[in-house]
Amino acid sequence: MQTEIFSDKEGGESVSSVFKKCFVCWNIQGLESSMDDINIFLDELYGKGIIIHVLLFCETFLTDNNKNNIKLDGYNNTNYIRPEHGGGISIYVQEDIDFKVSNNNIQNLFRKPNECLFIEILQNNKKPILIGEIYRKPNENPSIYTEDLDKLLKICNSNYSDVYIGTDQNIDLIKNNSMKDMLIDVLYGNQF
Repeated sequence: MQTEIFSDKEGGESVSSVFKKCFVCWNIQGLESSMDDINIFLDELYGKGIIIHVLLFCETFLTDNNKNNIKLDGYNNTNYIRPEHGGGISIYVQEDIDFKVSNNNIQNLFRKPNECLFIEILQNNKKPILIGEIYRKPNENPSIYTEDLDKLLKICNSNYSDVYIGTDQNIDLIKNNSMKDMLIDVLYGNQF
């Protein structure tokens, strides 16, 4: 399991005081079978004074049969279920944070077989914060992924106060290759 923690404890003018931008992005490879590990992880962080506001999971392997059984105390969640076996995305948001699942225009920017799920953190009198998880299956065409990511980032720059994207893009960023170059061009081209 790979875990990344991103945090900005200072906050900023564009982010509400409730939302401190602390979230985890985790390729979980089976959410249901990992719940004990997730709870231990969250308890350890809480013991150190770190509160995770948003958890982003990919490769959840959830189905329509078990998606409602996977709960974390203190969090509300939303899921994308892959129609066939495997994959899937879940986002858990601390229950005192107002959010909504982003509209289908954002969700539909990514063509299959790429998977994505986005939420908007609602703010009084400000543009919302967009948070999402994107998963690109290994061996799928990276050009489609980077074209779709480019479209998303162009929309994000004008419609949201802040944007946070967790992703398992299955692109090796250490090696020099055309997939890495395409991804970096899209990110820099959109000032991310």
